[in-house]
Amino acid sequence: MARIDCHELIELLLYFASHKGKRRMIFEWEMLTMEIAAALCCYLTGRTDIPDRFFRSEFRAFGNFQDEFNGWLNELLDAHGSKINPGLREAFREMLTIDWQNKVGPSDGYNRNEVREWYFAMIGVYNNFRRTFAFSVEHIGAIERRMSQDFGEETINHCEAIAALMNGYIERDYAFLKEHHTY
Repeated sequence: MARIDCHELIELLLYFASHKGKRRMIFEWEMLTMEIAAALCCYLTGRTDIPDRFFRSEFRAFGNFQDEFNGWLNELLDAHGSKINPGLREAFREMLTIDWQNKVGPSDGYNRNEVREWYFAMIGVYNNFRRTFAFSVEHIGAIERRMSQDFGEETINHCEAIAALMNGYIERDYAFLKEHHTY
């Protein structure tokens, strides 16, 4: 199986989670990362017990968040990843793994992963209205063309099921944004 492009995988998941582009989606890379990770955990294990601290921004901002999250992610994929094909499993690992990028010194930097890279690539394409975005008609068409060309039926079915599970976490994040952010 050919390598799965992480940015195409992100868009495929968001395409299905947005009901094929009919619903606005959260446009915050950390929230998207956690929504995808939680849904993947639920899909692979049937459990919904992703550590709640991963969802709290104050936890993500300090300490060794990325090490703890990456350890959890690797344990999940190593123990339960056989439910999905190896190419998809490794694309999820590559997409969700969070790395610390130093700017000047070891305490001056930022977290990054492929979801963050996709997010920053899309900032010029989509406005961040109320921390949400919606795919354009043209982008939906491009996703649908890539889906039929680049993804096999098995991968598409896995992604559609994982995206359906993302919706509960998306609603949770919408409620958080509504309560804690003014526009």
